[in-house]
Amino acid sequence: MFEKDVSENILEDYPQLYRPLQNGLYLLNYLDFVTFMSSAFFHSLVFFFAVYFVIIDWIDYSNGQIAGMFVTGLVTSTCAVTVILLKAATMHKLWNGFVHFGIWGSFCAYIITIAVLCSLGNYIADLIGVFPRMFNMPAFYFLWMLCIVVCLGPDITCKYIRKLYFPHSWEILQEKYKYDKSFKPGQEIGMVSLAKTPAIIQNIDDDLGRP
Repeated sequence: MFEKDVSENILEDYPQLYRPLQNGLYLLNYLDFVTFMSSAFFHSLVFFFAVYFVIIDWIDYSNGQIAGMFVTGLVTSTCAVTVILLKAATMHKLWNGFVHFGIWGSFCAYIITIAVLCSLGNYIADLIGVFPRMFNMPAFYFLWMLCIVVCLGPDITCKYIRKLYFPHSWEILQEKYKYDKSFKPGQEIGMVSLAKTPAIIQNIDDDLGRP
């Protein structure tokens, strides 16, 4: 609801930005669907094999207890929730209070929910002590960071390469308005100085076909 690529001022100056959307360029298509599903499948493989090889021997604690199935499951779900929320964060183009609340608030709600469930020993006996044991396990922190890097590293790298070498018109304009401090809301774009902006931004009119 609150997501947008560029500000209203940019759209007023460059109504051509509506053309790709009208032509269905930015809408969900089969390629996007396959890409998202392939990414999800890759992430699930990372979660499974990372947890399997890191906690393969059911890590022993100093009191003689082992991690067990429930600790392993909690570790896996925590890594999965973290990766999902961070991936959502990398896809957002407009950050505001609602987005921050939705992403970081969701993670806090997950931690609080797990902590409450693990404290209900009279009702869920299998979860007694699982929550603190997970955070006392050094392998959890290694596994947590490993899943984040392996899962999101390719996504962030691809986004960086695409935006650097194959930027969309709205992304070029976004950078132009961000770094051109001489621009003021409502000011005609042709009057803005381009001396301090990158060379690729100076070709924005050609890119959009504006005279």
